[in-house]
Amino acid sequence: MIKFQETTQSLWAKKSTDNNEKWLPLIVHLRDADLCADNLWEKWLSKSVKSFLSKNIIIAEESDPELEAKKLFKFVCSSHDLGKATPVFALANNFIKNPVVEVELINKLVKSGLSDFELTKTIKENRVKIHHSKASQILLESYGVNERVSSIVGSHHGKPYSDKKYLRNSMIESYKRQFRGNIHQNESWNNAQSELLNACLLWSGFESVNNLPLPNQQAQFILAGLVIMVDWIVSNELYFPLYNFDYDWYEDFSDTNCLQRVEKGWNKLGLSKPWQSSDAQFNFDLYSERFSTSNEKFNPRPMQKLVMQLSNNVSSPGIMIIEAPMGQGKTEAALVAAEIFAEQVGASGIYFALPTQATTNGLFPRILKWIERLDDEYHTIKLLHSKAQFNETYIKIFESDSQIDIDGEHNKKEFENLSVHSWFQGQKKSLLSDFVVGTVDHILLAALKQKHLMLRHVGLAGKVVIIDECHAYDAYMNQYLGRALSWLGSYGVPVILLSATLPEETRNFLVSQYCQDKEVQKPDDKYGYPLITYSDGDEVSYAGLYSNESEKDTTIYVNRLKIENLLSLIDDKLSDGGNMGIIVNTVKQAQDIYDSISAIDFDGDVKLFHSQFLAPDRMKKEDTLLKELGPESVSSRPYKGVIIGTQVLEQSLNIDFDILVSELCPMDLLIQRVGRLHRFRTKRPEKLINPELHIFGLEDDISSGTKKVYGECLLERTKRLLPNQLTLPKDIPALVQHTYDLSYEIPELDENYYIYLEKHQIRISHKESKAQAFLLTKPSNDQDLYLQRQLDFQDVQSNSEQAATAQVRDSGDSLEIILLKKIDDDCVTFAGLESKDNYIYLNYTPDYEQARRIAQQTIRLPFVFCLPSIIDKTISVLEEMTLRQCPEFLKSPWLEGQLFLILDENNKGKLLGYDVSYSMDLGFQYSKEREDD
Repeated sequence: MIKFQETTQSLWAKKSTDNNEKWLPLIVHLRDADLCADNLWEKWLSKSVKSFLSKNIIIAEESDPELEAKKLFKFVCSSHDLGKATPVFALANNFIKNPVVEVELINKLVKSGLSDFELTKTIKENRVKIHHSKASQILLESYGVNERVSSIVGSHHGKPYSDKKYLRNSMIESYKRQFRGNIHQNESWNNAQSELLNACLLWSGFESVNNLPLPNQQAQFILAGLVIMVDWIVSNELYFPLYNFDYDWYEDFSDTNCLQRVEKGWNKLGLSKPWQSSDAQFNFDLYSERFSTSNEKFNPRPMQKLVMQLSNNVSSPGIMIIEAPMGQGKTEAALVAAEIFAEQVGASGIYFALPTQATTNGLFPRILKWIERLDDEYHTIKLLHSKAQFNETYIKIFESDSQIDIDGEHNKKEFENLSVHSWFQGQKKSLLSDFVVGTVDHILLAALKQKHLMLRHVGLAGKVVIIDECHAYDAYMNQYLGRALSWLGSYGVPVILLSATLPEETRNFLVSQYCQDKEVQKPDDKYGYPLITYSDGDEVSYAGLYSNESEKDTTIYVNRLKIENLLSLIDDKLSDGGNMGIIVNTVKQAQDIYDSISAIDFDGDVKLFHSQFLAPDRMKKEDTLLKELGPESVSSRPYKGVIIGTQVLEQSLNIDFDILVSELCPMDLLIQRVGRLHRFRTKRPEKLINPELHIFGLEDDISSGTKKVYGECLLERTKRLLPNQLTLPKDIPALVQHTYDLSYEIPELDENYYIYLEKHQIRISHKESKAQAFLLTKPSNDQDLYLQRQLDFQDVQSNSEQAATAQVRDSGDSLEIILLKKIDDDCVTFAGLESKDNYIYLNYTPDYEQARRIAQQTIRLPFVFCLPSIIDKTISVLEEMTLRQCPEFLKSPWLEGQLFLILDENNKGKLLGYDVSYSMDLGFQYSKEREDD
């Protein structure tokens, strides 16, 4: 057991900030971190991360790589707060609310000889801002620790210290008092610091700093994230309590007692052991075991069998792109591949990323059911998006005594092996859960320079990552996706991308980014479709299905429609029943069509679905559509109906139409929409037995809204290339490739096209250039690079999660508000479907449950209120209205900082010169205020 001098014993790491008079000696805190690191390595960290770290450190030839990696991890954890052994920290009164504690701590330092009145006064009056994490790095380098190790320690509060080494080298001499006290105390401070450093080396198993392994840049990232994790655990007083001042802690400071303290804290924390995929590789019944139901055995399709075959045969999993038609089971194929890859590399979890909250919510129950069939072990789960706290199934899992099935209903079957772990709450720790289903933003954020970025990388490094609908991301988002793939590839994380089809340029970009800029060859036509692109080590290969091996082709008749003939088409095609889908490009167009159909004597159901409904209303409408037109709706389909919607129908819902009408959009998105046509096997009216697609915007002028959303170049190419009938899936690859390959010549393009082409190229270039501002640089194999050179945070504008998420999507500013309806001067209610019997008094702070329900009544304001020239005024007006009408609401934690818009008794109001309204049929509407109003 190490014997520490009284000077070292007097140093503190933590102190109570409430009325309690407690402290934690620095020695204890560093030992807690050391032993906690040991537990994290042995009991939680995935095999894949351990293997990665072992392969990415420089060690002596005769050493065991994994042991040396573990020892290095223990060292950077135990030494993380060495900078607290400095006067600038120890004599500071930051965060002090109890002066008794301050006096006690200073008295200990004075008694041990580390301070006196003069030094205490000097430090307090002339304090230089040197954060203890930076001080730790500076001290370690002063004792000869290589900066590839010291920079990890210096980053444990989320960002590294200066890249300018000369500044670090001069810090101790320039600020001698802050680091070593007055001249007669220099030796005492130096001895205490040396004693702590030697203890950290001894606890970790090193004889000197010269024996420390040197990690490369990527290993530094992972180690820095793990140090942050350990620091946050051992700084939690629920797990590692502080001591009373009268407790003789050093008398009890033994290896045995230290181990007992850490084991007690670790058990309270309750992290699950890592998931280990087993018996997945070469298990040819895997599809049946995971996806069969009590009523039907799951029989994999040809594409799914091919994915399993390739996954089993790959020796070094990397990136896999599955391109297959809609409705062919890409999700099941991806989960099977993920399970096989996880077994091969030792991954301990999966992140399933989707483009929207709606698609994420839709997949979540399916993932729960899949996890339930993996094993009987305890696992952590996370639904990761900004509205997850309102998902009823997720809420019930969070409540430990709930008995739920995947539909959120009470059931004898419990998810006993699933937990939403409380320590993984908060966006920065969410990716650390075993299984995460979330929006793609959290993949993109791994490429954004942001505080605590390294913790995100730790969460992803131990997983298999699946990214769905990867065709749905624009040139701006693709820059972040590509950079995230570069880092995932450098960590050896298997990544599975799903799409109906990708433009060749996009596919090559994503693969080359993952493979560290490897040049990717074009696949020969012989590979067919569906197409699987996959890497095995450094080799990129392709596999596909010939037409006789794939699903049977379906012929879809393409009809050119003028918008003024839409009502006649409805009357004709639905005369004997059936359900028509109408997908348009803007909310305003969808609302106008709904009004037009509602104005005629139509004897069927008419439904409208778009993004401008209150969140609860949208969820209810979504549930209704799934029940009536989803995969289980064979016996409950409406006799006759029209469903009008925007792009949310093409992305979010697994539903089936008998006939489809679409506004013109780019080819790949048009094919995605067609995926909702005759999607399931069901009985159809005689007139609609053959699938028909009717498109407007081919003969008419393209609407201004459509041009703004998609640009004219791709729309023009789609118009020219679209045939009179589609043979799917056979036609998909060529149509998409020819649309996006701008070098592919299309006959009879007029001179206007070349104007559109130039604008398109400028637009793409601008998006790609704009993304570079906050983009993480690529991982490098340069052994001389260290953490600071990768993470320069001086350009990052905001550390908030909302601002960061907005940064990785080039969608412009947006405003989410809470929309309520006035009953009288004292009372409001909900504006949507939940308005009945929900009376909320304005003069009272809502209770917990009522506030939670109010917080759900959110809607994003249309872009007209969020233009750069007007958004500040919009916020100002809404803030004034909120403070005037419902100030008591802001006292609730659920509602703090929210903006409210309260409509009148008729669900109407005014905002910035616009008449606004809300209805459960049409959603949010706005129009220019009339002068006579």
